[in-house]
Amino acid sequence: MGVLTPMNWFSPPTLQADQSPTDARIETLLQAAERRTPLVLIAGKGYEQLPWKLDCAYVVLGWYWISYTWVEAEPVGKGISPPRARDYFHRYKIRFDWIKSQGEPWWQCESYLSLHFDISQKNRPTFTVPQTPERASAHEEAVSGRRTEAGLNTPEPFLPVNSGFTINSPDPLFSNNDVMQRDFLKDKITYRATESCGEWPGDKEMTSCLPVITDQTEEPPIHLYDTFVCPNCQENTPLIYKEGQICVKPSCPAFFLLRTTCGLLPIPPGFCLTFNSPFLLPQPTPKSLENLPYNLVPSSIDENISEGAECEASLGGRALWKGWVCTDCKRANCRYRWEVWECRHCGNLFAPLGLDASMPLPSLSPNFPPFMGDAMTVNKGRIIVPSSTKNIAIAYDLPDAGTVYHVISHDRRVADKLLHDYQIEAARGFWFQRRALKAKAINLRFVVKGALLTQHFAVNSGMPYKYNVDTLSVPFDQSPSCVLAALNLISSGTSDVLRAETRFNEILSVMYREGQKMSWHDDGEPGLGPVVASLCLGSPANISFRSKAYQANGISCAEVTLSFILSHGDIMIMQGRDIQKKYHHRAMPYGLRIAATARMISDS
Repeated sequence: MGVLTPMNWFSPPTLQADQSPTDARIETLLQAAERRTPLVLIAGKGYEQLPWKLDCAYVVLGWYWISYTWVEAEPVGKGISPPRARDYFHRYKIRFDWIKSQGEPWWQCESYLSLHFDISQKNRPTFTVPQTPERASAHEEAVSGRRTEAGLNTPEPFLPVNSGFTINSPDPLFSNNDVMQRDFLKDKITYRATESCGEWPGDKEMTSCLPVITDQTEEPPIHLYDTFVCPNCQENTPLIYKEGQICVKPSCPAFFLLRTTCGLLPIPPGFCLTFNSPFLLPQPTPKSLENLPYNLVPSSIDENISEGAECEASLGGRALWKGWVCTDCKRANCRYRWEVWECRHCGNLFAPLGLDASMPLPSLSPNFPPFMGDAMTVNKGRIIVPSSTKNIAIAYDLPDAGTVYHVISHDRRVADKLLHDYQIEAARGFWFQRRALKAKAINLRFVVKGALLTQHFAVNSGMPYKYNVDTLSVPFDQSPSCVLAALNLISSGTSDVLRAETRFNEILSVMYREGQKMSWHDDGEPGLGPVVASLCLGSPANISFRSKAYQANGISCAEVTLSFILSHGDIMIMQGRDIQKKYHHRAMPYGLRIAATARMISDS
C-alpha cells in the first residue's frame, strides 16, 4: 500500500516488510491460482499502469484467472528496517489472463474505446526493477554457505549450458497447474524454515477454508512459456525476462540474480528489465473456467418501473435510487436526478417519472400519529402553546448553545398539499439533484478519489447556500410555487413560537427516498442568522443532536444529546448561533420524505 503523508497525498507504494504466502491477501491470490478461481479486476483512475486515460473513477475490466505467480526482490525503502542478512523485501507478482468465454475484451472494441478513453497507448512491455545493489538471504547458508556483504559483488562461477542449465520449449512435462500447486505449497513450507524475521503481516489472519477444486486433473495440461532449469535449485522456471535467466524462487541461492557469462550478478541499481515476449502472450483458458459465476453487467432495469400497480410504492423506494448501466454507451451511472436516470457521458435518459407521479400520505409507512415527547435529552423539555394557533411546541435547551423547538402541527391540510405539489414539481422539472460533497464534508481517514454524492436530492432557493454541497440554486422568482408556500408556512410557524417576526431569505428543499439520510452535520454557513427552521413533509424522521467531538472531552464520537421524531407537518426550530458551532445534528427518515429548511444568510 501507499504511505499516507501529513498532506494527505499518497507516496509511491513501498513495502514495510516481506510479502509472505501466509499473508492474508497474498494467500488469497495464491489459492485462487491453485484452485483456478475466477477473479474480477477493477482498475481505478489513479492506476498508472492503465494504458488509457479514464474519464471516470474506475472501470470493471472483466473476469480473469491467475496463470502464474512469482516473487521479485524489492529494495528496502528509506527509513525502513531491512530483514536479517539482506537489503530487499519479497514482493509477489501475479499474472492475470483474460477468460475467453467472455468474448473479446470490451476495451478492444472501437465503439467503446471512442466513447470512454483517450487512446494513447503506453509502452508497457518493460518494467523497472527497484534499486537492488546486493542480494543475500539467510537460507543460502544451508545451500552454498552465507554470502558476505563483501562478496556480493563477486560473480559466482557460471555453469555452461551443457552442465544442466538448459532452456526448454513447452513440453508435456510442464503444465501451469502443476507448477502453481507445487510453488504454492513449497512457498508455504520453505517460508517458515528459511526466514527468521519475527512476526509478519497477516500471520494472525484467518486462513481460507474453501474446498480445493478436484476436477482440474481431468483437463489436459496447459503448456505455457519458455522455461529453463535453474542449476542451483533444479526448479523448472519460466523465462520471464528478456535479459536472461533469473530464478524467482526465494529459497534459491541464485534468487533474482542475473546469470551472465561472468557468473551470477545482482541486478544493477536502476536497471530496467524487459518482459520476455513469449511470457506476455495470452494463455488459453482452462475448461473449468468456461462457465463464469455471474454476468458482470447488471441486469437491465424495467423501463416501466415507475408505472403500473406498484407505482406508489416505487416512487419512494430503493428501486429509484439504484445506479444504472446506460443502454447506449454502457457507462455505469449514479442516479443524480429525482425524476429520471441520465447518463453522465452520452446524455441518454431512461425511465422518466410520469408528470403527475406522486405518493399520497396514507401510503407512507410508518404513519406515526401526532405525539409529544419521545425525546432523549440531558435537560427535560418544556411545553409551549402559541397564542395565535392551536399548535403545540416542545422546547429543549442545549447547554451553552441555544434552544431547539419541536412544533407539532394542529392543521395538516397545508402540509398535505405541499407534499403533493413538491412531488409533482420534482417529476416535471430538473429541480432535485444529488450533488457531490465537498472534500471538507467527507470525514474519512483516507483520500477519496472520484465524486461522492449526497444521500438526498436537493434544490436551493433564494440566497446561495454552498456550505457542504454546491447545490443547484435558483432565485425565489424562478422557484416552484410549492417552495414559496413552504417558506411562508415555516415563517409564520416560527414567528408564532418565538413571538417575534422571523424572516428568511433562503430555503433548501431536500427529498429522500427509502434508505437515504442526512448524516451528522451543522448549518454553519458564513453569515448565517441565529434562527434555522425546517418543515417535515411525508414520512417521519428521527432528528438527533450531539456535541461536536472537539468539545466532548476528546471523545471522537460523542453521545446523542437530544433525539425526537419529526412527523408530517411538524416544524423544527433551532434558535441560537452556538447550536451550529457546538452541535451536530442529523435526519434519519423512515421512508419518502421532504424537508424544507429556511435560513437567513447575510449578503456579506
